[in-house]
Amino acid sequence: MAELSEPSTSSTSSSAQAPRDAEIDAFVAWAQAVLADIQHADRNVSAPADLADGVVLFQILADIDPDLFRNPHAGDTKDNWVLTIGTLKRLYKLMLQFYSQSLSCAPSPLPSPDLNAIARSADPEELAKLCLLAIGIAVQSEKNEAHIAAIQTLDHSHQTQLMVSIERIMSLIKQAQDEELAASAADDSTASSRVAAVDPNSHGKTSAELASELDTLRAEKDDIEKTYLVLLETHRSVTNEFQDLKAERDDLNAKHEEYKKRFEEERNEQADVLLHQQIEKLKAELRRSEDALAELESDNEKLIQAAQDSKRKIDELQKTADEAVKLRDQIDEYKHAADRLQKAENAIEKYKKKLEEGADIRRQLKLLEDQNAELVDRNAKIEDEYKRVSAFKPLMDSYKTQIAELESKSSTLQRDLATSKYEQDQILSRLKASEDQRATEKEEMELYQERIKELELGGDAAGVRRKKLVSRASNVSANGVEGLVAADATRADTDSLDLDDDDELDRSGELEDALSGTTMTDLKIKVRKLARELEAAQTNKADQSRLIVLENLLEDAQRMKARYEADYLREHRDKMVLQSQLEAIRSGKSDLGDGTEAAYALRLRLNEVVEELDAAKRRLGELEVQNEQTLRELTVAKSDLTLVNKDQVDILHSLRASMEADKDELEAHVKKLKAELGSVGEQNRMYMAQVNSLLMEKVDLQAEGIGQRDEALKRERALGDLRTRLQGKGLPKEVEELVASLQTEALNSTRDLKALQERFGKAKTFIKQQDRMIKEKDRSIAAAAAAGSLMGGAGGVEGGALRGEMGNEALEQEVRRLREQVRNLEREQTLMMSAFQDLGRRYMVELESGRNPSGGGVAGARSGSASYAAGGVRALSGLTGLNAPGRSWLANQRRLVNPTLQLANRR
Repeated sequence: MAELSEPSTSSTSSSAQAPRDAEIDAFVAWAQAVLADIQHADRNVSAPADLADGVVLFQILADIDPDLFRNPHAGDTKDNWVLTIGTLKRLYKLMLQFYSQSLSCAPSPLPSPDLNAIARSADPEELAKLCLLAIGIAVQSEKNEAHIAAIQTLDHSHQTQLMVSIERIMSLIKQAQDEELAASAADDSTASSRVAAVDPNSHGKTSAELASELDTLRAEKDDIEKTYLVLLETHRSVTNEFQDLKAERDDLNAKHEEYKKRFEEERNEQADVLLHQQIEKLKAELRRSEDALAELESDNEKLIQAAQDSKRKIDELQKTADEAVKLRDQIDEYKHAADRLQKAENAIEKYKKKLEEGADIRRQLKLLEDQNAELVDRNAKIEDEYKRVSAFKPLMDSYKTQIAELESKSSTLQRDLATSKYEQDQILSRLKASEDQRATEKEEMELYQERIKELELGGDAAGVRRKKLVSRASNVSANGVEGLVAADATRADTDSLDLDDDDELDRSGELEDALSGTTMTDLKIKVRKLARELEAAQTNKADQSRLIVLENLLEDAQRMKARYEADYLREHRDKMVLQSQLEAIRSGKSDLGDGTEAAYALRLRLNEVVEELDAAKRRLGELEVQNEQTLRELTVAKSDLTLVNKDQVDILHSLRASMEADKDELEAHVKKLKAELGSVGEQNRMYMAQVNSLLMEKVDLQAEGIGQRDEALKRERALGDLRTRLQGKGLPKEVEELVASLQTEALNSTRDLKALQERFGKAKTFIKQQDRMIKEKDRSIAAAAAAGSLMGGAGGVEGGALRGEMGNEALEQEVRRLREQVRNLEREQTLMMSAFQDLGRRYMVELESGRNPSGGGVAGARSGSASYAAGGVRALSGLTGLNAPGRSWLANQRRLVNPTLQLANRR
């Protein structure tokens, strides 16, 4: 089970590697910032390996509590593994002592790093646990303000990661304090019961059970070590008290001797009663001190016995841990063996595929040999048939010449008819234009005559008043109330003028109307022009024949749509599967999670396929040359054997000429096959180029991601500098969050838009290439089919029923092969059309969602995506030029891709 679950474990560990690296980088930056503020710090931290020996963390913690965190190995201990592991163990014990004494925390909820992994390989995960304990001590100490100031000088990403780590260790500290308050003695009893339940002889268990037991033993070992540390601290305090009491006893003995001397010296001077009292007091104090000393010695012996028991348990657990390490090494060896077996199976699969491809090539060679034999038999039958129909050859030649003459005459007459129709249309259009121009000029002349009469009769005073009213209204609309006041003032001024000035104003108004083109004549001309345009529009609208044609086209399109909906749904399911495969190839991912290895294997497989295809082509060319030589020699030998008499030389020459014609037909057929083989090779190379371009696009996207990451880091540094500069100004937190969210949204939208545009452009280019290739193949197939039909008609008259049967068999084989190619091309075309429509739909949806972030534009986005997809289909149909009336785009594509199939159906 452990071996089967190894791939999922490896994928999970690879996905979790990035946050671990970010966390350890943040701890390295924090250590650099803290060491810069410590005066006597002599170490420089530039990589996680510089933290693995524990000296740097000792210096940081010694600045917090110099009495507790004293490192006896302050020098460089990287090369000495024993000193390194000793330093790390001492550091870890002192950290736990600080948590238990200063913070009253239970040791079980706190993270327990693997010190052996840190000392041997600087494991980032275990080193992060040790740094997490150190930063917890830093933020809970009296110098937490200095450490917080050092954290604020770091980059934004490091600050975010450190804040997450600080929140995690604070939650663990709170949990440990709660457990310490709830039950402190239950942990020791639980640990002892677990140690007693451990079975060292567990070789028969599975690796998962051994791993779980190893974790349990490690946890129990950590608990015992923590208990040992507590007992060691108690022993140290009792020893200190014992030394103090011993010193007090020595002092009391010295005082006692002094008192004896004084008593002997001052026996005569002082009373005996006082001396006896002092002696009794000193004896009582001495007895009390001896009792206390005896109690302390008994306590010391108990502590020493408990420490020895703890050491013995630790040694037993260490043996069990060593056995678990050996089992883990065996599991790793088994995993390597399984990987080698998997690689061997993959190699066997590759060899199987190569053998299958070799079998395909042998089958193709056998088919070519069968075709060669059929062609030889056909040649013999053609010779026999030629002997029977040689008498009809002059008559057929005369018929051919007559048909050619009639076709030339017909083409000449059609060309003359088209020329005359074109000239007639040109003359009619010029005549119609001249008549329209004549009517227009006539109307203008009549209007100008009327205008002259009006001018002779004295002008029009109403026009001036109308222009004044219009100007007054324009002033009102333009200037509002002020314009209205100005208009009233102007009207009052004009009303107060004399009647003699009206004539002059009328003349000036008429002159202005003439210059501006707003006279009655001009207005009448415009009215009649608009009436003519309205009449023309009504006549066009009333064209019922065009509407009938459009209705018929609509009915035909609906029928074709109903016919091909079922085919479209079936192809759509295949398209979804192919689209998922294409997305997997484009993203460089596989089911096993090894994207880069899969891409490399795919590229190697493509190169192998191309090499095998080239070898098959060379072999096919050699076989075709041998086939042609054999046919040529066989034809010459048969002709020489059957026609050896001298009187039949003319017949031999004529027969050879006819055979040369048949040979030319066969050579044209072979050239056609070669051209199709070349087109298939071009398609294969194009697909290989597309896959390579997709792989290169993946590499480019990865490079762009790295560049964007660098740009984001630079932008974060700039924002950090700006934030430090703006700290005194005190921007609101909402504004900062809004700016950060807008920046991230802008970056994401720009990156997505660029990727969509690139994919959209590539999809359009690929669809154009596919359409161009299909057109060229359609032209070549149509030309070959037309030539084959003409040659088949002539040969049918000459060759008879037997030759028609042979031609039908070859045609059926060709039709089957072309049908397979056409099916593949249709699948590719459907896939690319669906991908193109899907890209357009996604682009429109994202565009509408970007315009309406509140979610109100969902319906607009859907309608926009649908119209965009329909526009893409119309654009493709416009590119192909196949919008035949009464047929859909898919029907036109099938009609042009399958001309040979339609020809066979007619036959």
